[in-house]
Amino acid sequence: MAYTAGLELTLDGSATVYSERYGEFFHNRFGAKTQARHVFLEGSMIRTHATWRVLEIGFGLGLNFLTTLQEANARGRALDYRAFELDPQPRDLLEKIGRDEPAAEVVFSGFGGVHRRGRFFSLERGFGGLPHR
Repeated sequence: MAYTAGLELTLDGSATVYSERYGEFFHNRFGAKTQARHVFLEGSMIRTHATWRVLEIGFGLGLNFLTTLQEANARGRALDYRAFELDPQPRDLLEKIGRDEPAAEVVFSGFGGVHRRGRFFSLERGFGGLPHR
């Protein structure tokens, strides 16, 4: 996947990247973190569930995961997060995007597999296409 060399800062101070393949930015330019919190975290209403389990199709830059993990840690909740990504982003890009996030090393600490860290959470990421029927 091609992306521009530089990061684009959004109005809330978080970064996003322009996708040349899709002709658009990964996140709203008014705020990547704000979008992850409002659309993904609050939109999923995960706080109302006894067990925090997430299936995300399209891991992207990992901001939805980081936002959900941060909320789970703040509330002392276990998190089971599974994400699939057709077009994985390069490690250096994930490092740049997540450099100010407390748990960002989990996002770019390898590809695929289950990673455990912190308060009872697991992250499983799969990369590549899903089979078509």
